[in-house]
Amino acid sequence: LFTMSTKLCRRNSSFHKINEFYLPKVNLLEDYEVLQTLGEGWCSRVYLVEHHGTQSEVVLKAVLKDAATRREFFREFHYSYFLSPHQSILKCYDVAFDSGDSYVFAQEFAPFGDLTSNIRSTGLGENSAKTVANQISSALEFMHSKELVHRDIRLDNILLFEGDVSRVKLCDFGSTRRVGELVRKRHVWLPYVPPEICDAVYNEGYYTDPAQDVWQLAVVIFVLLTGSVPWQRADLTDPKYNEFVQWQKRKTTRIPSRFINFSQRLLRLFRRVFDPKPETRASVREFSKYLSDKWLLRPPQKLEMENESLCYSARSNVSCQEEKDKLLATLLTFGVETTVDRAAKRERIQDWILSTDSADQEK
Repeated sequence: LFTMSTKLCRRNSSFHKINEFYLPKVNLLEDYEVLQTLGEGWCSRVYLVEHHGTQSEVVLKAVLKDAATRREFFREFHYSYFLSPHQSILKCYDVAFDSGDSYVFAQEFAPFGDLTSNIRSTGLGENSAKTVANQISSALEFMHSKELVHRDIRLDNILLFEGDVSRVKLCDFGSTRRVGELVRKRHVWLPYVPPEICDAVYNEGYYTDPAQDVWQLAVVIFVLLTGSVPWQRADLTDPKYNEFVQWQKRKTTRIPSRFINFSQRLLRLFRRVFDPKPETRASVREFSKYLSDKWLLRPPQKLEMENESLCYSARSNVSCQEEKDKLLATLLTFGVETTVDRAAKRERIQDWILSTDSADQEK
């Protein structure tokens, strides 16, 4: 499984020195038995495999050459490898090769999937949310201490190693960049990104900042507590976000409708980590200060298995995975939202019904 060229390259690298090296040619299907496809996206595939020679099981992430350059692959592999010693970051093995249509590297297997596949319609409860906040904030604090920004904190990129959500790890470092690096706005999940990125024009640049990770982790924690995102996008044209900003800036004392079940301490935390200004937004260390506090005013309702508040609308309309990936990539490139907030949808339907009833009564 291990290649000498990979070992030597790792030995001569450091956090901010990314070396490229020879990748051996490997026929993935000849050398490995694919046991399960764990994930598919527009730029990569993730497989659980068994190596024919050693009978050892490992996860392979195959980054498609059509979607990423060789340099981009080495950057992701490099950061995945050097960050993996942290206990809350997915372990990356010293294995990389070229499979023909993809660049591939090996990672450990998360037996309970990601948070997306485990979230329920009313969230996962206060204890699970605190566990995730504690462990992922620790991983991000480690990254930020190395002057790195993850840039893609969401449910899909947090993996479970225990069924009770007591042990989780951060994964997917394909978007990771150094602090202050100029990057283009592309392929973003709008409900997760902070206002400074929402305001950026697609394919134009913005500078990476640890405050962006803080915002995204706050959205994850909100979803774990409620089962839905706080808003569709952090823009004043979004009524839910506008409602929050009015309260956040103390222009009103009325607690935002989606935050009314939260304790005063949790409201204080969200006020700080959802600060619209990145320069005054709290650091990731802020989450650890509130772990001993009560977060919810009332216990969560009985959890249901169906997760309808976080549905990716584009995924259900196309049957072929390749076509799904192309569609998602195209939509995201042009800034088209690909998520459906079911709670907001229900509210709009109810408003429409009420307005229709009122119109009928007037007649």
